[in-house]
Amino acid sequence: SLNSHLTFSLDGGAVEKMGFEWKSEDGLIVNIDSVVEDYKRSRDLRPVRVIVMGPPHGAGLKERAEELAKSYYVPLITPRSAIALALVSPPEPTEGDEAPEDPNAELREAVAAAAGADGAGEIKDTALLCQVIRLAMNSRACKNKGWVLGAGLPTSWAEAVGLFSAEGPEAAAEDAEAGEGDDAYRPSGVVVFEGSDEYLKGVVMKLPEG
Repeated sequence: SLNSHLTFSLDGGAVEKMGFEWKSEDGLIVNIDSVVEDYKRSRDLRPVRVIVMGPPHGAGLKERAEELAKSYYVPLITPRSAIALALVSPPEPTEGDEAPEDPNAELREAVAAAAGADGAGEIKDTALLCQVIRLAMNSRACKNKGWVLGAGLPTSWAEAVGLFSAEGPEAAAEDAEAGEGDDAYRPSGVVVFEGSDEYLKGVVMKLPEG
């Protein structure tokens, strides 16, 4: 029989002698975000971020955006879905545990005041809308896989600045200058649907009144 005698040093200083940089000394859970980023970078995994633009409501733009999201297996972001996400409260702590800090508490209050506690209303304030959409873009699923931005957003220059600029929602204004883009939110593609005047007139004529 062959006997192997292996000696492992459990001394913390032994790691320093191995000659590599220790990036996650606090463990996997604490450093999960950086581990995920390293994984995506090493395999060149890039999130798909697509803006869908096109004719006005009723011409099938919503359905096209949904089809794209399903084809790429990424979430579809609309103002309604983003509002619903912003209104989600963190889970209650278990008995004996201290409640964690809620970074979205103020935003949730502002959204509830603007769109109602059930999220059935609309957000008229451009900066607040951009903040809500960015919150959805920053969700774990969207950060890892990407997103399709539906509902014809952005609908104005102010929304485009608030969504994609490095300055963020605070800079959302029609007279804002084109600054640097934010790589964390920069779209990777824009899909534009077009239609003839005759086709679009026919679509509008078939829409219900009101």
